[in-house]
Amino acid sequence: MTEPQDASPTPSIPEEVIAIAGPNQDLMSAFLRPEDSCYWYMHNGPVEKTPLPLRTADNRPICIQQPAEA
Repeated sequence: MTEPQDASPTPSIPEEVIAIAGPNQDLMSAFLRPEDSCYWYMHNGPVEKTPLPLRTADNRPICIQQPAEA
């Protein structure tokens, strides 16, 4: 069974994040980590999988801004 043509490859990742993510990162494994409100992805190394921060093309981490507490 195949997925529909219009299905997003990363349904939990906003289009804005996908648009600014730098190359050579596995967007299919990307996720938002609640501890730091940043996006991470799983890097497949030669020995093990390692979570790494998702970064922009200019190497800045991609995080969401939390509302200020009153």
